[in-house]
Amino acid sequence: MRSLNRFFRLAVAAAALVAQPARAEDGPDVRDTFHIIPLWNAMARADTPEEAIHTEMKRLVEQCGRGNRYHRVGFSFIYPAGKPEVLRRDCRIAREHGLVLGLVVGMQTHGNAAFARKFLGDLRNYQWRSDGKNWQDLPRPDKPLDWHENLASLCPSRYCDPVRTAVEEEGRRQAREILAVMKEYPGIIAVINPLIEQGLGAGQAVGGGQAADGTLYYCDAGPYTTTEFRDWLLHRGRYDADGGVYAGEGAPKAITGPWLKIAGVSRSPFYDDPDPTNANDTGPSFNRYFGTTFTSWKLRHYDLENCPSAITDPTFDALAEEGPTFVDGGFQIPAFDPRSRFWRAWTWVNQDQGGRYPPGNPRVPSFGFGQVVNQHYVNDFVGFLIEEGLPADRIYAHQVPTEALGESPKALVQARTLGMNAWTGYLPACRTVGITRFGPIDPAIMTQYAPHWGIFEWHPQPGAAPDSQRLYDAARRDLERYAKSGCRFVFPGWWHPAGKPKEDTATFPLPDSRFTEAIRDFLATRKEVPLR
Repeated sequence: MRSLNRFFRLAVAAAALVAQPARAEDGPDVRDTFHIIPLWNAMARADTPEEAIHTEMKRLVEQCGRGNRYHRVGFSFIYPAGKPEVLRRDCRIAREHGLVLGLVVGMQTHGNAAFARKFLGDLRNYQWRSDGKNWQDLPRPDKPLDWHENLASLCPSRYCDPVRTAVEEEGRRQAREILAVMKEYPGIIAVINPLIEQGLGAGQAVGGGQAADGTLYYCDAGPYTTTEFRDWLLHRGRYDADGGVYAGEGAPKAITGPWLKIAGVSRSPFYDDPDPTNANDTGPSFNRYFGTTFTSWKLRHYDLENCPSAITDPTFDALAEEGPTFVDGGFQIPAFDPRSRFWRAWTWVNQDQGGRYPPGNPRVPSFGFGQVVNQHYVNDFVGFLIEEGLPADRIYAHQVPTEALGESPKALVQARTLGMNAWTGYLPACRTVGITRFGPIDPAIMTQYAPHWGIFEWHPQPGAAPDSQRLYDAARRDLERYAKSGCRFVFPGWWHPAGKPKEDTATFPLPDSRFTEAIRDFLATRKEVPLR
């Protein structure tokens, strides 16, 4: 199998896989064009009548306007994997109406039930909650193991080979399908948008949260991610400069402290330490530096060397404190404490650090491993897409900018548990940043990393009544500001056919609202000139 890291190393080094301009026959360069592409997932279904699609495309133009050569409209939806004929149908109809399409690729580690069920042969393939209660969603003894649609969050670690191999195979397959259709209908598919808020768990029942007693719990405490976290800090294993597949991508100096020349190479000061208590006469010990009390590099729970066999019993005790799965004094991920250096090595939450970004931001930010593991997952996946031929300048991520969520109790729980922010949506190979956002966002959060960005679930004023002036004003304000500040795509949500409102339209109104009126008025004022 091709190295999972080969693309990401090239991307970070700004090597060959840099976004290239679109071909002339594809229409204007997407980097010069502002796209408004409402979410309407009925287009992903084979049973949606063509007549209905024609009707809604006409309705979209009537309500939002058509724009011009450098201001385009269309529909976006989740790519129906394995059904390229559905995408062909949609491209054909969109071309007839002079519209474009946006594709969301749903290969995230959470909320993908069909994909998640493939890995039940070994429960180490899932994210484990740090409270140790379970590895899956809230237990239902009356239901079979694979019942819940959010069965569990798959492990995002690069060390979790079964999941990563399957993700690569599926990503490459989908890329080939999409590319074939793009060649048949050049210029119609304006953007490909993976991966739908890739994070540690889902930030809800399956992921992190706050227990009734106020205790914060989070994912992923499983053995693959914990092992990778340890090796990332020590520059060992797959992060070892001596032949590691991810050599050079270990924790930076801002997290480990000054590197030392060991065996002729600059490495983590803990690289040659026999255990966390012993510095081996090189720098401080791990325990002294991080304030930990470990006595062994083995994992405290289910060390991969001590426990190499698959786990198949869903009632297993993830935090057993005795028996063959337990190592007294063994390594584990930290408990929540924003003042702790060890916690900041696990996750950096701006709100807990006086609103500050980590050292090195934006060029080489020293975010914690929670952010790093998610950014790797997204960028590695995008690497598979580009290697299969999808154009880099049309690929944007789909992440949550947790630094913009604020400091409400709910927002802080999300920020502390998801391991996500705008940086996790930064794609170096594409020079793009992609987020989701309900409410306003400062464009500088995105442009600090890349010149081009987009919002792939967007509403400017959640909770506003569909006919409110407040909604209109917010939409006009944000559209004007974003178009001038490097934004190239917004996916307003959600569209619905006439007479068939969805429950979410009370919060995210679009058709027959002041939202669409604001879009129409904005497009009516746009000059037909490139944005760049």
